Amino acid sequence: MPPWLLILLGRAAAGEKFRKATPRDYRIAFGTLALIPICLFASEPVFSGPLATTTKFFPIFVFATILMAIYAVFIFFVFPKLPALFWLLIAAIIWPLYIRFAWHHLGVI
Repeated sequence: MPPWLLILLGRAAAGEKFRKATPRDYRIAFGTLALIPICLFASEPVFSGPLATTTKFFPIFVFATILMAIYAVFIFFVFPKLPALFWLLIAAIIWPLYIRFAWHHLGVI
């Protein structure tokens, strides 16, 4: 069972009431939606090409840690400052660009 479903069931079993999403929740969700393809694009040189065959674990760990630190900065300082509609529009622009990149350059999709 997925962890998010277990958490949801546990909270419901404990009697916690469901609350509606706040504007901050929407900003963080849409900001994450916009940031995912940027992280995927940034990680492409690390996980494919010549670096993928020669790189040891530690540089990949450092790269992932830096990405997570950037994501944490965005969650606490950037996402709450800009409206959710802005992040939704950015995501609507970036996702097709990333899909086109993955289709033509990587041959993944």
